[in-house]
Amino acid sequence: MKEIKKLKLFFKYDLEVKKILNDIIPLEQYAHSNDTIIKYNDLLFKALKSFRFYFGKMIQLVNYDNKERFNLNNLLGDIEQKLVQCEMNFYAMSSFYNENFAGMRKELVDEVRQNCVGYTINRGVSLDKAESINEVLHIIHQTVINNENMYKQNLLEQKINDEGFPISLYGEYNLMAKSIFDNYPKDMLCGETDILSLENLILLMIRDRGHALSIEIEKVNNKYFINYFIPKICNIDMVNNLKGIRKVTVESKYATGVLACSEEELIGSLIDLISHVPMDNDIPKTINNAV
Repeated sequence: MKEIKKLKLFFKYDLEVKKILNDIIPLEQYAHSNDTIIKYNDLLFKALKSFRFYFGKMIQLVNYDNKERFNLNNLLGDIEQKLVQCEMNFYAMSSFYNENFAGMRKELVDEVRQNCVGYTINRGVSLDKAESINEVLHIIHQTVINNENMYKQNLLEQKINDEGFPISLYGEYNLMAKSIFDNYPKDMLCGETDILSLENLILLMIRDRGHALSIEIEKVNNKYFINYFIPKICNIDMVNNLKGIRKVTVESKYATGVLACSEEELIGSLIDLISHVPMDNDIPKTINNAV
């Protein structure tokens, strides 16, 4: 259970960083007077201090090495110096926020998506690639949820599918996670399936569906959100027909999507999604292969 507590703390800190990023968006109300500008400047410095604390805890929890901690400290130091240079200019601070706190480069997202993939050997992206707080969070978060070893904490139940691979429920008992496990069909064509229950979060990794399909399920108010990542596009037409998909092209290396559903719809929507994510057998055969 010690490892479960670590993971719960990790996702708690992960959420705190997201909340802070949202809470300090540079609204025009901060530009009204010297007092409001000073207030916003204080908010940014306090936020940076909080980011340093939360990231420090997160990389300890998932055992980042000293080199990566050094990279993180250097980046945070550079960001702090850029904030100092803004002085008390609200519009400079606004640009600072967009670039150094909330910024997210497409090339960084692509690199993370292509290198943070389950069931691979040399995975991960160094924190020295990050240029913003949001990019640090993205690298750490994706490194964790796309590592199948992170899921295997405190086995609760297990069954074997018709292909001979385990379907496992890990973590803490949660009625919804238990229901997903119970309703997960044994005749689902896939490899090993791991389900991790962490209080307010359910994670799944399904081997052989898009190589290693990973899913995050979060409840927000009365809605469930199914965020999914497909690291290998085996069949572009099948992928683009998935519910909630962000459309891909022939140049795309991966796919992501999100589904919103009610509690009553969750299990049906989840199973339907998984069953339609293409596998290697769905890769279109060329004329040469067909001969």
